Amino acid sequence: FDRLILDRRDSGRIVVGNPRDKYVININAAFSKFSTNIRLVRYGKVLGLNSASAAYDEVLNPKIVTDFTISYSIIKELQLTLGANNIFDIYPDQVKYVQNNNDGRYVYPFIATQFSYFGRYIFASLNLKL
Repeated sequence: FDRLILDRRDSGRIVVGNPRDKYVININAAFSKFSTNIRLVRYGKVLGLNSASAAYDEVLNPKIVTDFTISYSIIKELQLTLGANNIFDIYPDQVKYVQNNNDGRYVYPFIATQFSYFGRYIFASLNLKL
């Protein structure tokens, strides 16, 4: 990376900063007025390169994130959905080296990311078909 216009960290974001693989399993089921969806997403390994030294490169290991929804059709045109994204509250690996956390500001690597580090998200929605 030493001959590129960008430094090691920024070049790494492009070359190795995103998962090379991502697998999704999506399962839907319906019975009467109920339906459900379970989605499993496996994010592959990611590398976060330190600007100055390879000794401080971060490795984010593969993780599986699970989403779940259940829906109920109140009437034909109106559906209530309850769900959660990342129901098991999975987070990326934490920063290992103090050189990468910007004086303690970052718990999770900002130099590379597999998925959001906001954790579980619970929601409800009401859908009306006109």
